[in-house]
Amino acid sequence: MLKFDFFIQAHLTERCNLRCKHCYQENQISELKFDDWKKFFTYSKDLIKEWETKYDIEIPLLIKLTGGEPFLREDFFEIVKFLNEIDIEPYVLTNGTLIDKEMIPNLKKFRFDGFQISLEGCKDTHDSIRGNGTFSKVKEAVKFLKEENFKVVLKTTISKLNYKDLDDLINISNEWKVNGLGFSRLVPIGSGSKLRDDMLSNSELKEFYLALKAKNTTSFELLIEDPLGVCVLDDEFEDKIDTVGGCSAGFSSITVLSDGEIVPCRRMPISLGNILKDDLREIWSDNEVLLSLRERDSYKNGCNSCLYWNICRGCRAIAYSLSKDKQGWLDKDPQCFFR
Repeated sequence: MLKFDFFIQAHLTERCNLRCKHCYQENQISELKFDDWKKFFTYSKDLIKEWETKYDIEIPLLIKLTGGEPFLREDFFEIVKFLNEIDIEPYVLTNGTLIDKEMIPNLKKFRFDGFQISLEGCKDTHDSIRGNGTFSKVKEAVKFLKEENFKVVLKTTISKLNYKDLDDLINISNEWKVNGLGFSRLVPIGSGSKLRDDMLSNSELKEFYLALKAKNTTSFELLIEDPLGVCVLDDEFEDKIDTVGGCSAGFSSITVLSDGEIVPCRRMPISLGNILKDDLREIWSDNEVLLSLRERDSYKNGCNSCLYWNICRGCRAIAYSLSKDKQGWLDKDPQCFFR
């Protein structure tokens, strides 16, 4: 049976205990009640089952719980308990600073798909981006989680602030014995809008991924969200141009903000509706923004004629954040190094 991965990124809160330089958050917004999330998660699971039956396809549903900082949500463990009850193991995206030894017994009560913890480089680099003392807290969090055999992935947002820390990130990943190391690019929205000049150039981005490709990463998995990175790191990507991959916006994921607003991607704040009043099934099938993301001919300035469109499409969030076009989400990825 054909398998098609799909994930829902659920922002339980916009509250956060850090003020990171590159944060995409713009404003504090209201939060859904526990019962609202329960209804939505139940509905989503039923919808996936319906799609599996209708299209004779296997669709593993991954729920990513994040924020803000998800552990600031007072009913976080109640939400996880409910997800486990409906046979979903959530994946948690966190800054890691609130995970201490006292929290571990609570975490051990439940089943998780894993934990993604942000790490921006060596101690000095990380603390300069996320705040003094945060590197040490992340290191402790990873230690506590790994002692209990939880899956832990480190995640780095690359820019001129930290791309020269690649060797440190590889060494830390080996030393801390994490399961994976992932990279995504800086998207200049929210607080990050002040860092446009710190985005990597096309050539710098390509050189970064080529350098990463040359590293020994056999002890952990490389988890690259950036389609351009995948195209460099995957030696067989040219043989996959007839398959579907690349940017997940509109194809294999949806994001729900803490007030229930549905967007294609958290870094692409285009409202598609709200789970409190709109049907996710109809939004996924009929929304004009999502439909345009799936049509090659809708894309502009080179993406529409690119040989690698099926497996790349660049980062739609970066295109949207920097384009002056009315439909900026369809513009070229300004950091693309393919011609």
